[in-house]
Amino acid sequence: MWAYEQTGSAGQLGAVAAAGVLPGLVLSPLAGSLVDRAGLRAAMATGYAGVAAGALLVAALATAGRLLPEAALGRASGLVQLGDSTAQLVAPAVGGALLAAVGVRGVALVELAGAIVALAGVAVALRGRRVAAAVAQPVPAWRYVAQRPALLGLLALAGLQLGAVGFLEVLSAPIVLAVGSTAVLGLVRSVAGAGMLGGSVVMSVWGGPRDRLRGLVAFQALFGALLLAMSRAHGPAAMAAAACAGLACLPVVNGCAQVLWQTRVPAPLHGRVFALRRAAGLARPLGQLAAGALVDRGLEASLVLGSAGAAVVAATLLTARWRPLGAP
Repeated sequence: MWAYEQTGSAGQLGAVAAAGVLPGLVLSPLAGSLVDRAGLRAAMATGYAGVAAGALLVAALATAGRLLPEAALGRASGLVQLGDSTAQLVAPAVGGALLAAVGVRGVALVELAGAIVALAGVAVALRGRRVAAAVAQPVPAWRYVAQRPALLGLLALAGLQLGAVGFLEVLSAPIVLAVGSTAVLGLVRSVAGAGMLGGSVVMSVWGGPRDRLRGLVAFQALFGALLLAMSRAHGPAAMAAAACAGLACLPVVNGCAQVLWQTRVPAPLHGRVFALRRAAGLARPLGQLAAGALVDRGLEASLVLGSAGAAVVAATLLTARWRPLGAP
């Protein structure tokens, strides 16, 4: 939100959002081995320390007036991506209010404080354990997936969904801000996050459809259709309703995908292969960058989002017809 307010550029917003996603994706092939060798708590401690350092840097740059210098707008530091569905429900509204009340420096300091508290909690849990270093071996996992067309098909579906999410994350700002304030944008995103939270609750109770592949395809196509509906909605309330319903589909999609991967990959390979799955996440920053670039070149944000939604529906249904995808 802040980057779009300062620059008026969807392209800069896309760059900022992508910068917040890329580090995790670049390091994800190493994550499985790191967690296996160093332990979950040690890995969590290292991650929280990184969050604290990043927040401190943002606060320092804001204090010096160099957070988004005019000469380096395209290299602006990234926004922190929303975490789980609860964070997606609360964070946008709280963030919008904080941004208006204390500015970007204050928001960064709040994030720093939260990271310090989390790091302290993990440090207590470690009870003196050392953080070990580990080097992953992603090549065997990639070779295993590359030799199985069904798994490649699942990767393609995941990339399609994440690319569309990247479009939504960037384009929701200019679409909503065209008819409302940053506070309204925060509320719309919170309502959308409530949809994901609700979908998570439903999935945890329901367990998902019996036919996992058909369930994945159906709910992902519905997600695309709701993106199209959001692009054509009039007013923040209708936009929020469409976004809420769309994000409610994602826990079902992701739950079905998780079961498919767990049942099609031997347990001894789960850590490495599941870390490799995150390679599909590259579609998210690519979607963010593409969405911003298209809007900056004169296309209407609503038209771009609607086209992305229609593409998700068409490509999901087309991929589902690929015969190897149904192979066990």
